[in-house]
Amino acid sequence: MIQQRKSPVSPASLAGKKSWDGEDVRETLYADQNGKCYLCEVCTDHFFEVEHVQSRSNFPEKAFDWSNLFLCCRYCNARKGKDYDDIVSPCQTPCEEVFDVYIRPGSKVVEITILTPDIPGANKTRELLLRLHNGKKTGMRDMKERIFFEKFQDSFSSFVIRLNKYKNSRTPENRAKVAELLTIDQPFLAAKLSVLRRLPELLEDFQRETCWNRKP
Repeated sequence: MIQQRKSPVSPASLAGKKSWDGEDVRETLYADQNGKCYLCEVCTDHFFEVEHVQSRSNFPEKAFDWSNLFLCCRYCNARKGKDYDDIVSPCQTPCEEVFDVYIRPGSKVVEITILTPDIPGANKTRELLLRLHNGKKTGMRDMKERIFFEKFQDSFSSFVIRLNKYKNSRTPENRAKVAELLTIDQPFLAAKLSVLRRLPELLEDFQRETCWNRKP
């Protein structure tokens, strides 16, 4: 989960308060979020939904609130539901700086640590992210959760491999291969930053690439 940006002008269809997922809403969110789910950072392709950070069930008055709408994959939307209305503000919070998302070699459990605990909603967001990555109970993933975890693990491992190649040989070519996995349209950027955070000598080399939706 990384900080999001949102177009300042609300899509016109929301003014009529007849539909919160009109075509203009979907198109704007897709462009704003680079086609990725705001929670898990997976590219949604055509399997996306418009999600309410604060659910319609508990906050019906915010059903058409532009600041409350985000692009979300079906996997995350189903698991978030109405139980996580008090997560961090996606646009106002540098989520990748608040949460450390990491998996140790050989482990089957994703660890999520709160780096700045004073952020409102941090604990509830961590709970949700753990649910998405590890399932309802650690080691007891259902099929969709297993597929998600395997996708995360593969992406994480591929980044570590490329980063190690750059660490051993800091050529422009190896740097470019790492940088292409850090572009904002790539998945699991928060986890990749967590890898770099453990290698401060390399983190400095990629400061420019890890300021997603924030100023360097």
